[in-house]
This record gives sequence, C-alpha cells and structure tokens, in this order.
Amino acid sequence: MNPDDFGKPFEGVAKSYDEVRDLIHGVFDKWSAQGRLFTWRGQVDASWPLHSSLYRRLLWTMGGAKAPDEKILYEREGDILADVHRWGLHMGERGRLSILGQLAMLQHYGAPTRLIDVTFNPFIGLWFAVEKKWVNGEPKYEDTDGRLFAIDVSDRLINENGTYRAWEVVALPRFVGQLR
Repeated sequence: MNPDDFGKPFEGVAKSYDEVRDLIHGVFDKWSAQGRLFTWRGQVDASWPLHSSLYRRLLWTMGGAKAPDEKILYEREGDILADVHRWGLHMGERGRLSILGQLAMLQHYGAPTRLIDVTFNPFIGLWFAVEKKWVNGEPKYEDTDGRLFAIDVSDRLINENGTYRAWEVVALPRFVGQLR
C-alpha cells in the first residue's frame, strides 16, 4: 500500500465549519460508545506527512536524500537529552523531570524532539489546521487546505504519576552512560 493512501478510507472533506463539526461529532458518535479515546492534531498544510520536528530537522540537515531511521533519531535524541543534563535543565520545581517531561519541556520551547503535539480537544487541533501563518511579514498557506488528524490513543496513555515507567527504565541507562 502506498503510504499516501493509508488514511484515505478514514478521510472526510469539509468546506465549512458546520461540515467540520459534523465530521468531528461523527468520530465521537461512532467510537465513544466503544470506549475509544482520541487526540487531535491540526496541520495547516494537508500535504504534510505526520512527522516529528526532530525527524523533519534531520531530513532537512541530511539534505533529504535519505530519511532518518530509528537509530539516527534515537542517537540525536540521546545527544539532546545529554545536553539538557549538562546544562542543568533536567530539574523541575519538584525535582528531576522524567525523560518524557524533559522532552515535553524541550518541545514547548521549540527544540526538535520525536514528540508530536496533540490535544484532547478537536477544536484546538482544528485551530492549528486553519491558523494564519506569516513568513517575513507575508501570509503563507492562505490557499492551502489544512488537515485535522484524529489519533486513537485508547489504552496507550503513559502514566506520568508512576514511580517507575517501563519505557523510562529501559531508556535511562543509555542516557546515564552519556552523562559520565
């Protein structure tokens, strides 16, 4: 299957706010009764694939000739986290931030990470799909269709309240090794 065709069976097109609202309500009507939970992501250009800022940055710096693979993403993310520790940015108000907390903080301030910003509110995601963008004082993407992704996260949420998180216990030794 062509990656561009993957989402086609699930896509809907809306030309007005009412049509978008009906599509969003359709997702809730169909899946909420089954206990499904969704996050939402809006992108101002529907042709953009769903990639993280770290992936896009590496693709750009590598000249686009070869897409970064998981090994490269993992290594660069480790380098970024090692820098966070070296600069003392891994501490929060209540002590050491989890690795996920560190990545979220970096993402918030514009650093490239493998995280992708999502929201539980479809209308916030919709805002990002239709927001006006400016580049050097000129409007950009005015005649471009946006896209709103609905991402099923049922049974996939990370418990940030746990003392030890399985994904962090696996990743932590690598980052600690880099700090020495």
